[in-house]
Amino acid sequence: MPSTEIIIPAIAGITTAIISSLVGAWVTYRALKRDYQNKYQMELINRQIAACETLWSVLSVASRSKGNNHVLCKNNGKFLLNIEKGIELHDNVVNTVNSQHGLYFSRELRQSVFDLRDFIENEINFDLKDEYIPVSNTKANKLDGYVQNIRVAIRKELRLEDINAAKEGPL
Repeated sequence: MPSTEIIIPAIAGITTAIISSLVGAWVTYRALKRDYQNKYQMELINRQIAACETLWSVLSVASRSKGNNHVLCKNNGKFLLNIEKGIELHDNVVNTVNSQHGLYFSRELRQSVFDLRDFIENEINFDLKDEYIPVSNTKANKLDGYVQNIRVAIRKELRLEDINAAKEGPL
């Protein structure tokens, strides 16, 4: 019969090996789980950025730049609304929110988009045959305000409200 001097160290060694294996497996599992969660989070962030960039691009037709390729044009101090571009803005904004991109927009951003959509639907007569219709400064500013609200919401969504990198220099 083996002596106690041999059995006790053997049991202690086996117990230590089992505990070490279990602790190692648990630590590895936690590390893999954390890595998976981080990768998933990065994927969601990248999709959100792509969605916001798409919506930002859609808003270009609503900018107040010179030219006739925008929703609002200024002629002799008066605003004209380009019906074709207004419909284009409406359709592109609605299609963007209703596409897979809409999954990644916050409630606040979606509400800003819906406010613009509702304004366009209530203020533009889609049945008019005219290319341009005059609009008051108030309505022009209101339309511009809705567009700016979306842009602010996009910047907030991506945490870009105030980019200080240029002021602070390289990282």
